[in-house]
Amino acid sequence: KFTYMNMMWLRHPEQLTDLSLAADYDPMKRFDSLDGKLQGQLRELQQAVPSKFHEEFTNILFWKEFKSQMQQQRSNGITRIRHTVGASIFDCKPSELDTATARMKFKEDIGFIEEADGTTRYKSLCLILYKDYEGHHEKRKIFLNPSLFQARYTLSVDMQLQPVGSSTNIHYQDDFEYYLKYLHKGVQTEDRHIMAIFRTWNEHFY
Repeated sequence: KFTYMNMMWLRHPEQLTDLSLAADYDPMKRFDSLDGKLQGQLRELQQAVPSKFHEEFTNILFWKEFKSQMQQQRSNGITRIRHTVGASIFDCKPSELDTATARMKFKEDIGFIEEADGTTRYKSLCLILYKDYEGHHEKRKIFLNPSLFQARYTLSVDMQLQPVGSSTNIHYQDDFEYYLKYLHKGVQTEDRHIMAIFRTWNEHFY
């Protein structure tokens, strides 16, 4: 549950064994520093993990197992999407999601660009995140594409959902935290575009 509802990856789990809640933690600055990310992560973990297991937070073996189980959940989720519902979500043939080579056709959808000097990279704000994308960022359209949940990873050539894609070099964890920062700050400041995103998905799911 934590993997799907909170964080896709743990940030430096080895540091959690000695970490305690900081009194001066500011949720608005959570994603501005490593300390902020760790403090925010710890708070989410304390809420998600039953209190009877909190004493295990000082045990590095606990975090190794927790991290391993998160990897298993990510793998299960991507496999189900690619092989069970992916074709209907992305309106393509099942064979187009079966292999890394086949999924190359979606590289522009998930942010692939070639710079003027010939270097290539995957940008964070990619086409798949937007509803009715028109070639540029629009606050009123981002995170409203019905296909966006785990879509970027599903369509990539990467075989495993890791913090950094082994084939694409997409910085999934950094991008994920960038998206969370965008949404968190929008909620904190009651940005009307961000609030509209939440209203849209609340209406869709509930």
